[in-house]
Amino acid sequence: MTWIMAGGGALFLLLLLAYLYLKEMETNKRLRHFEKSIEELNKQLYKLQKKIKEDEVESEFSSSALSHSLRQEVKEAVNNAAAGIYQSVERVEALWMEHRDRVDEKIVMLEERVKEMGYFPTSPNGVDEARILSMFKDGWSIDSIAKELRIGKGEVEFTLKLANIE
Repeated sequence: MTWIMAGGGALFLLLLLAYLYLKEMETNKRLRHFEKSIEELNKQLYKLQKKIKEDEVESEFSSSALSHSLRQEVKEAVNNAAAGIYQSVERVEALWMEHRDRVDEKIVMLEERVKEMGYFPTSPNGVDEARILSMFKDGWSIDSIAKELRIGKGEVEFTLKLANIE
């Protein structure tokens, strides 16, 4: 019964870790998407700023009132576009921070759960292979190893077969 509960606990932990791994992959995928979006927005902003500079140079050569008003309109249009891009970047950053906080909270919860569960054996089925091999080499019989470690004879035999010891 203890083995079943330990196996169930280990299975639960394994499934929980797999779930977290998949969520982390999904998060990374979203972050890459956000990064691409931000990079795209930065490129557009750069193009707009370049266009403003070009327009400023052109307006310097033309001093008429019409070119001055046109220049003002272009500046306003570019500033409005840049403000929209900046707001979009701020929203993406806020979403990213919110998602990061949620992931951090989940990590803390998992760490607490792992601490609550206590001891976890190094091997998934709780068998200490090194100890079994050491005891067998020291002359212990399969039955006595199984009794000493409180495991089944089959597990001892299986471990010895895996180590190519017969």
